[in-house]
Amino acid sequence: MIPVTGLGCVCAAGKSLPACLGTLFAGGPGPAPATRFASGHAASYPVFEVLDFESDPRRLRTSGLLLHAAREALLDAGLAPEDLPRARTGVIIGTTVGCALNDEAFCRAYRAGGHPGLEPMERILRSNPAEALARELGLTGPCQTVVNACSSGTDAIGLGASWIRAGLCDIVLAGGADELSRITFNGFISLKITSEEACRPFDRDRQGLNLGEGAALLVLEAPATRRRARSFVLGYGSSCDAYHPTAPSPGGAGLRRALAEA
Repeated sequence: MIPVTGLGCVCAAGKSLPACLGTLFAGGPGPAPATRFASGHAASYPVFEVLDFESDPRRLRTSGLLLHAAREALLDAGLAPEDLPRARTGVIIGTTVGCALNDEAFCRAYRAGGHPGLEPMERILRSNPAEALARELGLTGPCQTVVNACSSGTDAIGLGASWIRAGLCDIVLAGGADELSRITFNGFISLKITSEEACRPFDRDRQGLNLGEGAALLVLEAPATRRRARSFVLGYGSSCDAYHPTAPSPGGAGLRRALAEA
């Protein structure tokens, strides 16, 4: 068992774990049209956007969301950044294509002619989520960004726990972060799996999902630290059935393998 000693999050429901839970239990506001980018579909397919959130303009928004969640998670675990064993603390973060709006800005300037500014490239170089967090905290242990679509954050937590089991780390900061982008927004619409209303995942009349943005981070620690545990990572499994670009095997072979491994 790998103890989870700290939790932090930021999303449309709140900029901290207590705020998020309070909104969810109160049945807070639903999704709304996106404001971060223009799209002919924006009014038809609402999203969960983190409003009134400012981050360092030298970084990608995804990394800003992650740093916000990380500070809360460390505080929840009773750890100050200077308390972390630099070489024995790992960072592993899941994400997808949160930097797409930044890439678009560079491509638009390039296609318009002339010499586009290098700010978008500089933001990418300093904003690999895991590397950005490790640099901010002065950590030199294992560091990895995982990109595996909707499973990215879960894979990061499972792999982070495996680092502790293998004796590579005493502490691992694991989780996921992503920002809204036009590419994922239009891509999910083209797949016809986005809802024009608030999503109802357990309703027989469900129409699809609502995209959102945010970050969540767990502090995983070796059992020997004996710090208060909020929960535990008991097992982890991952598989790929290579059946279809967007659909799982109807027989559930990949799912069975992942469950058996966990």
